[in-house]
Amino acid sequence: MTTTTAAVFHAYVDHSLGISFQVGCNQSVLLHNNTLIPIGMLHGLNTVPSTVQYNCSFSSFGLVFYPHVIKEIFGMDACHFTNAQISIEDHIEPFLTEEVVTAANSRKRIEIITAYLLNKLNKKTAQGALAKNFIHYIQSNAGIVTVKDLVSAFNTTERQIERLFKEQVGVTPRHFIKTERFQKALQQIAANTTSLTEIAYSLQYADQSHFIRHVRQLSGLSPKQLQKKYQKTAINIIL
Repeated sequence: MTTTTAAVFHAYVDHSLGISFQVGCNQSVLLHNNTLIPIGMLHGLNTVPSTVQYNCSFSSFGLVFYPHVIKEIFGMDACHFTNAQISIEDHIEPFLTEEVVTAANSRKRIEIITAYLLNKLNKKTAQGALAKNFIHYIQSNAGIVTVKDLVSAFNTTERQIERLFKEQVGVTPRHFIKTERFQKALQQIAANTTSLTEIAYSLQYADQSHFIRHVRQLSGLSPKQLQKKYQKTAINIIL
């Protein structure tokens, strides 16, 4: 992605996590909630909406991970990365950021990142596979599930599910379910083919006020405000 003018983005809660680099600048030009973002950073899941600001042109390069893979790659519980922008240079790999941002082109950057991740990837674990199955179950049901449904479907306990989500995903299962349902609502709001009342009903919100409160908690905006400001070119960013 390349940006050319100053702007402020309002980013809402989703399942995105990964690594990103600012390319073509000698120092960081990005602020996250008024805090300078590292040129090369690893970020976990965000649980609250946030603001991202930049003041001059730059290009960005990065990868988005599946929600359950951080521990398998970096060997640390995912909860340590939640709501964090961690400097890759300071905490992950000293020379990776410099290699990526000074690479000749995007193809070379992909080669560098791919080689690094393949070298870091730990052996897949049973816990990682189970987390993947939980996530698939939640997503295939549009977030219209409960933790008790997971307990029943996978013959496990609520305590085991809570612990696994903390270690493998970084958030509670209830928060992940809530975010998934919000994402499904957002897709329907963006399509603008269904009334807000119908969206709330289809996703089994208790009532309209519950739907509005839920959307506002995860986006910072009401459903009506989202309808007006939604940008099809950036599914998780509102200008």
